[in-house]
Amino acid sequence: MPIEDHVIVYPGHGPGSPCGRSLGKETTSTIGIQKKLNYALQPMSKEKFIDAVIKDQPLPPPYFFKDALINKAGYDQLELILQKK
Repeated sequence: MPIEDHVIVYPGHGPGSPCGRSLGKETTSTIGIQKKLNYALQPMSKEKFIDAVIKDQPLPPPYFFKDALINKAGYDQLELILQKK
């Protein structure tokens, strides 16, 4: 973990998201706090990390695969989207 402890982290998902586990209500954290408290950042082998992250992971919601295809294809520039409205 070469990132310094004071670096601020903004979560990409909120509590209850199927994309994460043990997400709290906090809207910011630091790398230092995450190094201490985040189960996925504890020292472990690659195999143990994968097992820890996928254990009890729920099935993806029905929209997930459609959204993944849209994300992969990319988006129009924001200016073009706003012009269409």
